[in-house]
Amino acid sequence: MQDQDDLLEEEEVYEEEAISRAVKLHMRVGVRFEDIETRILDIHRETGEVKFLSPMKGPRPRPVKTGTIIQAVVPLSDAGQEDIEIELVAMEQFQDTEDEAWYVIAEQDGLDWEDWLIKRREYVREKASFPISFWPIEDEEKVFETNSENISGSGLKVTLELEGVRDCPLNVGDEIALGLSMPPILDLEGKGILDQGDSHLELPPFAARIVRAHEIDSRSIHTKKWAIGISYEYSEEDEDIEDYLIKYVLKLQIINEAAKRA
Repeated sequence: MQDQDDLLEEEEVYEEEAISRAVKLHMRVGVRFEDIETRILDIHRETGEVKFLSPMKGPRPRPVKTGTIIQAVVPLSDAGQEDIEIELVAMEQFQDTEDEAWYVIAEQDGLDWEDWLIKRREYVREKASFPISFWPIEDEEKVFETNSENISGSGLKVTLELEGVRDCPLNVGDEIALGLSMPPILDLEGKGILDQGDSHLELPPFAARIVRAHEIDSRSIHTKKWAIGISYEYSEEDEDIEDYLIKYVLKLQIINEAAKRA
């Protein structure tokens, strides 16, 4: 079961960052175990082999023996992703004669090359709580009502708490109709900064898709609770809705930043 704040956000348009990044290792060096901070430099696209900068220095460093088990943690929380935790097996340690640095090549299993990429959202995401409703495309009578947790120009996250059910009634990939009741965005003087003034704007239902559904802790023994990621599936008819939501999130970001500075 995942904590709500650890939920990976819904799938959006991403730009990919290079793999080189910090990594924390727990490994045997010589005759003892050490905790080491270093950098991953490359992941082989085909084999998945990991190349990282060895913490050993000098002409005769302590060896990282072939077969050494290495517990690696790659912190990704700053990028809005879950940390990678994986077991590596050292294959070789070698020195680059040009830069005199030592490197370690290690095997890993279970992660593809793309899994190591840092993915940064094209759209900003802002915390926002407002009423939403949604229902499966094929069952308009099965309406779920809840509140948003955050919003971007391409999706949002909600929590769904239900009584008397064991399993989440929604699956990743489900197509839904989404209705949003957008609250006004007020400046620091309490004045509305969008055309809707200080009133809620009811957006007409439009197509969306479930991209995440993870159970999270519920404070009640009588209910189950899930964190749900929703991705908008705009059609040509939804151009005005898309423009409005992107503008809404950007305005919300400006107000939130101004409030932090005030």
